[in-house]
Amino acid sequence: MNLTKQLTALHADNPLFEDKTPTDWLCDVSALTWYLKEQPEQNWLLFEHDVRHFATFLFALLCAQKHVILPPSEQTGQLLAIKPNVDATIGHAHIEDIRHLSTASALAIPIGGPDPALLIDNAQTIDFYTSGSTGDSKKITKSWAQLSNEISDLDALWGEQVNDTLIISTVSHQHIYGFLFKLMWPLLCGRHIFEKIISYPEELVMQLQQPVTLISSPAFLARTCQEPLWQAYADNLRTVFSSGGPLNLATATVIAQHLEQSPIEVFGSTETGGIAWRQQAQTDGHLWQSFITVNIRIEEQSQRLQIQSPYLLAENGNEDSWYTTDDRAQLNDCGRFELLSRADRIVKIEQKRLSLDALESQLAQHPWVEKCRALVIDGARSQIAIAAVLTIDGQAICDEHGKRHINTAFRLALSEHFEPVLLPRKWRYIDTLPVNSQGKLLNQQIIDLFR
Repeated sequence: MNLTKQLTALHADNPLFEDKTPTDWLCDVSALTWYLKEQPEQNWLLFEHDVRHFATFLFALLCAQKHVILPPSEQTGQLLAIKPNVDATIGHAHIEDIRHLSTASALAIPIGGPDPALLIDNAQTIDFYTSGSTGDSKKITKSWAQLSNEISDLDALWGEQVNDTLIISTVSHQHIYGFLFKLMWPLLCGRHIFEKIISYPEELVMQLQQPVTLISSPAFLARTCQEPLWQAYADNLRTVFSSGGPLNLATATVIAQHLEQSPIEVFGSTETGGIAWRQQAQTDGHLWQSFITVNIRIEEQSQRLQIQSPYLLAENGNEDSWYTTDDRAQLNDCGRFELLSRADRIVKIEQKRLSLDALESQLAQHPWVEKCRALVIDGARSQIAIAAVLTIDGQAICDEHGKRHINTAFRLALSEHFEPVLLPRKWRYIDTLPVNSQGKLLNQQIIDLFR
């Protein structure tokens, strides 16, 4: 994609970000690129909350031919796991460096110079990290070509719909959904991006004085769908996207009643990129429609969904290979499909991906835990629950100080590896985990402990 051409298609005075025109932002990228080329480190970890600064760091690193590593959060345990692959870090601590470089270097860098996107080789890659099914942080490598392919398809599907709107978001750009939808797609197509992450309805209302596209999550939409803002500002809420987990039908229906259109749900993963989309509050809205260039089929024995996609790295150089997902599905006669269940133990809590195996593995390392089992308890809000068998020392501590003391200690230990929203909220301490005659855990009996 020709970034400079796309950006200059906007009027020079129109903002790309809140206080940056396309020319201003390209100058920042150029200045930082010049600086980074002089640095010997090759593998750079990037973590930055502000989307404009994140975009500046990202494009400067790529233009300087550096390799970018994106951690999902600032949790100590996750950063330590990635550390061996990192030569240097960049983020909010370097914002003043951008200001200094832009001021000092602006006169030396031609504003109409090379297009930053053209300086990025299609083979260049970015590493995303996410929870793998084994419990360890899993590295997912995406090439610039893969990302560009997906952005082109997003624009073909919904470009006209989001034109002339402010792109605002309730999700992080450190994860693939926010990275693509709130940053790369609007940036490469020259749309106005709001820099801050929206956390509360009041913040959303402040931006709804103009036409808006909202990039959001099931958790945020479920919490706010009854708010009066949906009806009061319906004319300016042009399009709502949701991803990171299934959107409750009741939530989708309420929003559709106010906006006269259902939120667009996007199904996919870091590994696969986008796979399909749906709008629930419509006829056959529970069925998913695959993206334009994604082919789908169902593996006969396991019922797992398989895909061919230009957003995937070719397996063994074979671009026609099929990727088997961990989602079971049923194909409809019209070529759409219904999701059935997961075939692994990866769950989504408030759009955050969590490996229950990883949670159990970390907790089992605590000296007070002999065995444990993690599960999701569904309700108004899905919550993580833990059933645990304590060691002799753990039981003695529990008897002396109480269950709350044990709960707090376990949550503190897990907080080094997992974000707060993923920490267990329900705990049961039992003498033994229930198993059948083959030694397999009886999940229903564990679930019944929390009823």
